[in-house]
Formats: sequence, C-alpha cells, structure tokens
Amino acid sequence: RLSGEHAQASTRKQSSAGVNHDMVGTAHRVNADGSLGDLRWRMRTERVSSDFVTMGGGAAIDRLRYYLRGDYRLNKTWSVFLADDWYRNNLDGQIGDTTRTHIPEAGVTARGLFDRRNLTLTTSLRQRQIKSNNDQNVSDRLYVSMSDRFQEVSIRGEVEALLNKRKDTTNGRT
Repeated sequence: RLSGEHAQASTRKQSSAGVNHDMVGTAHRVNADGSLGDLRWRMRTERVSSDFVTMGGGAAIDRLRYYLRGDYRLNKTWSVFLADDWYRNNLDGQIGDTTRTHIPEAGVTARGLFDRRNLTLTTSLRQRQIKSNNDQNVSDRLYVSMSDRFQEVSIRGEVEALLNKRKDTTNGRT
C-alpha cells in the first residue's frame, strides 16, 4: 500500500518593524507498507521546507525525515522488530548549525497475553544519536508500552527510560 500527501502554504509574516515578508513553503509525505508472509514493513519519508508555516502548526518545519520498520511474526503472540529513524534540519542552509538525529531500535511485541485479546506489550532498546557540526550526543534508552481494552474503554501507557548518556566532541570523549 502506498499513500502520501502534499501541502503548500502561502503565508505573510510581519516583522517587529512592520515589514511584510511573503513566504511559500511545501510539505511532502510518502507512506508505504506491505507484507510478505510473516514479515511486515513500513516506510515513511517526509520533507517540510523552512518556509512552511500554517495556522494549524501540524508539521515540524525545516525537516527531512526517513523512517523504516520491519516486523517479523514468530507465532500468534510474539513478534520481533527492527526500526530506523533518521532526520535532519537546516535544509536550505539558513542557520549556522545542522542537527542530524539517528535512532536505531530493536524490540519485541507480545499480543494477546494472559488470554486477553487486546492486551499488547512492547519493549525495545533505542539508541539516540544527535550530531551537530561540533559535537555528538549518544544515549541508550529502554522503551516499554502496554495497551489493553476493557469493553468500550481503551488504555495505553508508555515509558522511556534513559539508560546512559554520552557526549562526544571533536576534542575527545567526555
């Protein structure tokens, strides 16, 4: 399955000095997902220009992002997955520092635990790598999510615990 969206925003901003500035920005997103036997995959890519400003504010401006996830079903209850999320800003070089973020992830999901059809538990390890022109921050995280449904009420809880944080600089490691 393939889907996508495109938006264009023509906006007029006024500076504190009262000068009008016309801006035209665009946002694009492409989603794809599919399956082959017990393997499912999802892909998302999006690009939002730095001049894309809307009254609703639904998009993170000045961003290019790629996301890919693959799930493999081991049996009726358990599945494993790998995901990769990468994004950056400063698409048109208007700011001095470009930030790139990369988040690889590996985890497991259990569905239907304890004979509860809607009970889902997911846990994964994530490593968040944030690189700018002069330094790099790396952190390892444990993510846990649980959801269930009781008649007409659905509940969901998520927690992400920071396991450690490292800062790398061009002058050495601290």
